[in-house]
Amino acid sequence: MKIISYNINTCSQRKIKELFKMDADVYVVPEIAREDKIKLPDGFEMK
Repeated sequence: MKIISYNINTCSQRKIKELFKMDADVYVVPEIAREDKIKLPDGFEMK
């Protein structure tokens, strides 16, 4: 299982796309200030 934790200060869609290229099973991404502005890949959700 691959887990990635990244403090994504000043979140942008570009950073999210780069993060998901790492192909992990779990992503821990604190400081996403505007969840409504970010689109996650299918099968992922914010909790």
